[in-house]
Amino acid sequence: MAKPYQEGSGWAFRLRIDGQDIYRSGFKTQKAAQGEMDSLASDSRNSDRPAMSGPQRTSVAQALSDYALEVLPHHKGAPQEARRINRYLRVLGLPIVHLEAFKGEAPIKKQRNKRKKAQAVYWSAALVVEGERVIPNGLHAHRAALAAESKATNEMRRKLARTMMADVAKHELQRFVDRMEEEGFGMSTVRLEVAILRQLFAHAARVWNWRRPMLNPASGLDILTEDNSRERVLTEEEWQRLAPVLARRQNQLVFPLVCLMLESAMRSCEPLIHMRWEHVNWERRVLELPDGKTGKRNVPLGPGALAILEYVKALGLTSEPAEQVFPTSYEAVKKVWSEARKEAGVEDIQLHDLRHTSATRYSCEFDGDVMKLRVVTGHKTLTMVARYVNLSAEQVATMMHGEELPDRLAPAGLNSNVMDVVQEAHKKADDARQAIARRVARAQSQRRRAQEALKSGIPWHQEDHARKGESSSPANLVIGNVVRVNFERRAA
Repeated sequence: MAKPYQEGSGWAFRLRIDGQDIYRSGFKTQKAAQGEMDSLASDSRNSDRPAMSGPQRTSVAQALSDYALEVLPHHKGAPQEARRINRYLRVLGLPIVHLEAFKGEAPIKKQRNKRKKAQAVYWSAALVVEGERVIPNGLHAHRAALAAESKATNEMRRKLARTMMADVAKHELQRFVDRMEEEGFGMSTVRLEVAILRQLFAHAARVWNWRRPMLNPASGLDILTEDNSRERVLTEEEWQRLAPVLARRQNQLVFPLVCLMLESAMRSCEPLIHMRWEHVNWERRVLELPDGKTGKRNVPLGPGALAILEYVKALGLTSEPAEQVFPTSYEAVKKVWSEARKEAGVEDIQLHDLRHTSATRYSCEFDGDVMKLRVVTGHKTLTMVARYVNLSAEQVATMMHGEELPDRLAPAGLNSNVMDVVQEAHKKADDARQAIARRVARAQSQRRRAQEALKSGIPWHQEDHARKGESSSPANLVIGNVVRVNFERRAA
């Protein structure tokens, strides 16, 4: 029978249970070490066998991989969870989690056994070996800056990823949280990082029957709180400055995407991830989304929204029913938005604030009819609708006096049609393209005539003079970019 033994200034033990070699050290007394040994042996006798290799022989990174394959297919927000899990896998060079969306009108139902409720399957999950990551043009400096800022956090994440699940201590996770806060990560980012670990340990105890660690080490951590409620609304005045800057950007999809978000109050994930051309019911003037953050919903499309969709279709980037309306990434959109916002001098405005802006605008247009507004925003409760209507005291006072809101107070789209800016930008772009086409055609015509003149030996500029009834001097003959000079001496 194994017994505790002294190791340095403390006590340690080695134990073999179900083929697993267990080593523990750092106990202050022999009694404490013996108590831990007895507890491990009791768990082994009185409980079912742990799934897979057990917590003593499974690292956090491996457990995250197994968790992702089992759980993420049933989560709508799986892409965000996969990104957080992949941070732990990348630091060790392990295969990363890759998700493929379920292709169909509705998620399929998967029932594990007769006693449990069937679960929807939204994704297929697999582990893939990641090649060299291709960073889109223009994002290299941004990615390098992020890597430099989070260097210490990544080192702690690498150490945690190698740690066996049974050995993860709460105080180590608390140091990890403190480091993230010191490096300037937002509180929501910290909470989401901790959440994925907390869910992992809870799943290991509940589903895999892992008894170590006895308490969830990711629960009850000390995380700073912050008031993350947003009341920022893009004003009409700011939109008039921001819209032309967005329209000039190389990514042709960002500008109409922003306009559509202002016209429809949609979340950014709805047009970017879920929306397909087949979902646009032009006759009903409704966007029939089969799935979204809150499930299936119909988004009413006003005249402005329909005009924006027609504009996007005219771009010709996608047109097939199953294709995305906006085939671009959130990261690319966010980069363009950030640059345009700074150039236009519009401070402290986020993409999600467009949803607040649209809700506030329609609240004014619907005279506060929350039932209509609830259909536009797609919220389940009126409480959530109210959170997105952000009217200030000055705005209310102005309306109490029967005055129209000036551009500096009005939410974008209230005093002008959002699509007017789109059409004006489209017209300017067409004019510019036509001017370029005329210059190109003129240059091609001149090049062609010069080449024909070289073959015939007749300077092409003489043809122009002949057409105009003018005479040309033979002294200086121009062919293309060559000037021929006649050096023959005239007779006296």
